[in-house]
Amino acid sequence: MAEDNGFNYRLENVSYNSGGIPLLQEINLAFEHNCVTLVTGPSGSGKSTLLRLMGMLISPSSGEIYYEGKSLDDFDPSEYRSKAVMVGQKAYLTEGTVLDNLMLPFNLRHNKDREISEETFVEYLNRVGLDREFLSKKSKKISGGEAQRMGLVRALALYPETLLLDEPTSALDISSEEQVVNLLREHKKTSNIVVVAHSPAYLDLADRAVVLKNGRVANCKQSMTPAELKDCLEGRI
Repeated sequence: MAEDNGFNYRLENVSYNSGGIPLLQEINLAFEHNCVTLVTGPSGSGKSTLLRLMGMLISPSSGEIYYEGKSLDDFDPSEYRSKAVMVGQKAYLTEGTVLDNLMLPFNLRHNKDREISEETFVEYLNRVGLDREFLSKKSKKISGGEAQRMGLVRALALYPETLLLDEPTSALDISSEEQVVNLLREHKKTSNIVVVAHSPAYLDLADRAVVLKNGRVANCKQSMTPAELKDCLEGRI
């Protein structure tokens, strides 16, 4: 087993192939505690695949991923996903109201002992530009941007150790995105955050940036300017 050495995650020689095609190759990364890591790079560089591996949604073809010094292979998936919560671009929705959907994770066995109040949801919703009435709205009638904010609120209400965010504001306008980033800024004090994003709104939030290109780590930077982000997205870094 790898030593923790104060790291939230450690990836050692991680590769992932799908249908014989290498999507990630020999990834070696360490993610520090109480740190926001921005993962960026051109389309198809493996960013979402990396997050899905860290979220235990798929398994590496080779290599090892450690969480708090323990291999993901040694975790019960339910236990692990109560610690590290992933939020995708499209929130998972079922029939019913927004409140019904917000309550979904609290109905699971490993979250049964977690207390949650409607007021907690309302507080979070207000922070991202949504009101109490939104709770009674039918899930099939909410917009893509509303669904993204609902998915984030659902994750934050769990107070997870780690948040894994895949383009969490891709459907939002600039004002709504700023509200989300400000909320995440508060949560970085108590949660480890890894966010895949293309938006410059995350540059001030992030403590460092990991750049992927062609399935490999191309660069790791402690800070990044908007111009450098643009170069990353266009494959020049």
